[in-house]
Amino acid sequence: MGELQLGVTTVTMGRLKDLVDTSYKIAVEKGWHEESRSISALTLLMQSEVAEVIEEYRKHKGVGEIWYEVHHDADGCHFSMKGEPGDKPCGIPVEIADFVIRVADYCGKCSIDLEANYEKTPVPDQTIDFEECLARINYAVSQAWAVAVPGTEFWLAMAVKYAFRMADAYDIVLWDVIDEKTAFNRTRPYRHGGKRI
Repeated sequence: MGELQLGVTTVTMGRLKDLVDTSYKIAVEKGWHEESRSISALTLLMQSEVAEVIEEYRKHKGVGEIWYEVHHDADGCHFSMKGEPGDKPCGIPVEIADFVIRVADYCGKCSIDLEANYEKTPVPDQTIDFEECLARINYAVSQAWAVAVPGTEFWLAMAVKYAFRMADAYDIVLWDVIDEKTAFNRTRPYRHGGKRI
């Protein structure tokens, strides 16, 4: 992939706060907070989104490419490049959006002000490659799990800042993708059809 320059990404005041509120509300409505889930489980779910980015990258998917899962049947999944209402968006930009949504849900559950922490969390402007950026996101999440609050919010904000900056470097309008995936999440069944965590 080569190197990418992490540029300055501005997050409009109120957007992250709204995302935290919305993501947590949807998770509650879908049954994800009816039973206690450990901090370990919640951070592993964040890391699973990073792993999904890596899997799409390994398959040589374009960093900005989005496609849609139309439906499942006996023959497997069927995909389209043009999404219709109810189709599941897929691809690297969507997995990055899923990561940010997972962090936002966690912040809602734990009453963490993600936006305030995002604004004050520095991320060095330096040139790194795609893989290193993902590794840094994953590292920040692992630190969020390992340290006690108040350190958690610093590491989560840093991970989100890296996600937005990586998206910016590849001309992904991450807020648009987050909005699209959030809309899809509203249509999903209770606990996504019975998943454990």
